[in-house]
Amino acid sequence: MTELAFVHQASPTGVVFEPGGLARLEAEAADLNLERVLVLSTPQQGGHAEQAASALGPRLAGTFSGAAMLARAWSGDPPADWGFNAAASWSE
Repeated sequence: MTELAFVHQASPTGVVFEPGGLARLEAEAADLNLERVLVLSTPQQGGHAEQAASALGPRLAGTFSGAAMLARAWSGDPPADWGFNAAASWSE
């Protein structure tokens, strides 16, 4: 088994918390000069991810609703319906 290595550089974080705040998502992405946004969620939150995807309009790069807690994600092979090979995605 190979060791997983990566570098994570966190950007400043902002939170919009208000009724109807999802409607501001595309404008927030524009304010941050984000051209393409990937929406990630767990399978249980897939409906919310689809709402976010819709709110992003043309800035949407794609969605992935197969996210999992790290311990679960590395406990075995990913489901076939994830649409990608997780092992190949992490290869060096």
